[in-house]
Amino acid sequence: MKYLFLSFKNAGLFRESSRSRDRILEGKTSTPRSGGLQYVAPITGHQVSNMLHVLVGERPVPSLRKTSLTVNKEIFDLANKGYLKITTPKVKMGDRDPIYPENIIKTAKSVSDSTRKPDAHVYWERIRKLIGDELNYSFITLLTELLGSNVRRKYTAIEARNKIMEEHSDNHKIIAFKELLTSESLKSLTNWLDGKDNAIDSNPKVLIRNNSGVANITKLRGEIIIPLTEHYADKISKGGGVATILDDGLVVIEDIIDEDDMYDNMLEGFTLISEISKKTKKIKNN
Repeated sequence: MKYLFLSFKNAGLFRESSRSRDRILEGKTSTPRSGGLQYVAPITGHQVSNMLHVLVGERPVPSLRKTSLTVNKEIFDLANKGYLKITTPKVKMGDRDPIYPENIIKTAKSVSDSTRKPDAHVYWERIRKLIGDELNYSFITLLTELLGSNVRRKYTAIEARNKIMEEHSDNHKIIAFKELLTSESLKSLTNWLDGKDNAIDSNPKVLIRNNSGVANITKLRGEIIIPLTEHYADKISKGGGVATILDDGLVVIEDIIDEDDMYDNMLEGFTLISEISKKTKKIKNN
């Protein structure tokens, strides 16, 4: 058995705040983060496990959102056998219990109403991203045939769509292309071609967002000690040695030592990660 010594800094922790209007994206759904869950503890075994997944070359797995990914149980168990020490000092605020200090930052996340309201804002590049290069080539070739040369220079995507609706809606080639789109699970573009202006706005491939907001964030630093089997110690030694924890918290490998070189004082001030509560609570705006 070996022990992995890690340090981390600038680990961003977002808590509930009247300024935070972030949203949670799960597949095609977008819901206010205030309706979601957060862990009561600032760092739990789940976040440490995800960090360790990355260090050994595995994919991290969200613990508070639906996902098709599965956690590597061996890595999760190793993380929870480890130890955590947050060295960021807490501050006293009036009659409240001491807390980790917060800063106000401008975010580049999906904020309140960040999903643009339907405004028929469809353009050529957005269509290409939606249907891919091959289908897009066929689409532009067809429109050029029906509407004239340099269709992308002569018309906006909306203008071209409107002319197709007005002049060629019953054209057998247009009908065949829309059937092809539907067979490729791209009915949203078929619906747009039929005049439904906001048909593609909810497609995750082409969401348009206003990425700006204001939120409170706590920056944490600390240390982590993880017991490793020879197998995972070898994987880490061959890996990139780069991982993060929480929001962009930089994790640094300080040392890997043999179990025989451990002594009691090394764990002074640390908490066994399995004893850290994994209890969650609803996120609420203050």
